[in-house]
Amino acid sequence: MIMPLAKANYILFFRINSPINYTYIKQILLTDHPHGMTKGNETVFYVTTWTLRSIFAFRYDGNNWSAFLFANILYTLPNTGSIDVSSCHLHIDHIGRRWIVLFNFCFIIYSQQGILLEKSLSWLFILYLISFMSLFI
Repeated sequence: MIMPLAKANYILFFRINSPINYTYIKQILLTDHPHGMTKGNETVFYVTTWTLRSIFAFRYDGNNWSAFLFANILYTLPNTGSIDVSSCHLHIDHIGRRWIVLFNFCFIIYSQQGILLEKSLSWLFILYLISFMSLFI
């Protein structure tokens, strides 16, 4: 089991011994306030952060989990030039596209290969989160 702790800036790892028993294994410091998590597969997961809109990928090599910066997404507000530092979320759809939602402003879609497919502004509504449901895809 993996759990982000935003205020403490850590990702915690636990072994599941039974449905009601967990053993703490380790922690990894992540200084950008870990906010959300998305599973890529059994050996990769992504963590979005609250303050700097960074997305980190965690990869398991059979012995250890290691983290690397997957994306650092900043958005400049129109007419002001200021950088918005609200949260972002990452979702992976059924064909592997990475959907990045930047709170209040837009969503960005990348292919599995990292090719930008779409960047869409959402000035008419506040965008916070998306969810894919198998009956509607």
